[in-house]
Amino acid sequence: MQRTAVAEMEQRGVELDSSCYSALVEACISCRSVDHAFKIFKDMQKRGIDLTEDSCYELISACGFGDQWRRCVEVLRFLQRKVVPIASAYCSTVRACVRCKQFPLVLQLLLQMEAHSQPHYQTAQELRLELAESLPGGWKTWESCRAHDYAFRTWEQPVKP
Repeated sequence: MQRTAVAEMEQRGVELDSSCYSALVEACISCRSVDHAFKIFKDMQKRGIDLTEDSCYELISACGFGDQWRRCVEVLRFLQRKVVPIASAYCSTVRACVRCKQFPLVLQLLLQMEAHSQPHYQTAQELRLELAESLPGGWKTWESCRAHDYAFRTWEQPVKP
């Protein structure tokens, strides 16, 4: 589908820019063709064209629902080079990683979230509590304790030496 659309647009002399590709990605996602949407994303990268932020978020969400954690992480990393991704992009990626038992990556992503801003920090703490039950053994205990211990820390409070 996407190859035909891209080829046809190029054949007609349409200059494919970010908005064209974003529309294609969103159309593929709407048709539940996440694989095609991701291929378009990869094609854009090869051509040096950036997918819009909103389309990246939709792609992360769609890949997350499909337990395609590697793709979620790849799109999230792409976004991180340009902006601070919104908390929901992290949430979709973290949840996909948990479902696929990528626990070290989950913890890494939670730490990244906490470093961004107060809203990201609070969302990470909520995720830690939500996901603690999914973690195996010692990590489960550690994450439950960590989420409870640090929940009261705010970015406005000075760190005591």
